[in-house]
Amino acid sequence: MVGGLCFLLFLVGAGLAMLSGLSKKHRRGIEVTGHLLISACFFIYGLVSSHVLRVAPRPVITGQVVEIRPKRSRMDLNYTTIQPDNGAGRLMLHSEFLGSAVQVGEQVRARYSDYDYGLLELDVLSGPGKGFVIQENDSAFYHVLYVLGGFIFLGTAYLIWRKKPKAPGQA
Repeated sequence: MVGGLCFLLFLVGAGLAMLSGLSKKHRRGIEVTGHLLISACFFIYGLVSSHVLRVAPRPVITGQVVEIRPKRSRMDLNYTTIQPDNGAGRLMLHSEFLGSAVQVGEQVRARYSDYDYGLLELDVLSGPGKGFVIQENDSAFYHVLYVLGGFIFLGTAYLIWRKKPKAPGQA
């Protein structure tokens, strides 16, 4: 929900900044407003998503690994599907670990973020990898990068606002 609203805010801000820059009568105030809207969208998304990620429940399940699927892309991820012992439905967790220490059929205990199903800790309880432990962070750092983007656009708005307007007839 917040992501969608921030995206719309970003589109409005980018549209204002772009249209103001492309128009014959460059209106500095509209361009500054566009940059401020973009800055606000980065701040809101970064702060809200990192807060939600931090306070999300972190359940622990024990079960058997039924599938491991690595996904190669810019951010390589490993999708591990676990069948819980309590008979609940299968759970697919993502992690940045791409090693081969965890294998299909092993019994594991996993702690994960209920917000984005990111793996936080995985202990291998049986099989060839018994005793192997994976620990990952909750990725809140990546959300803080959005706050940095907010500061960058706030700075560009300030620089545009401070720039002296050109006199009429100057190119």
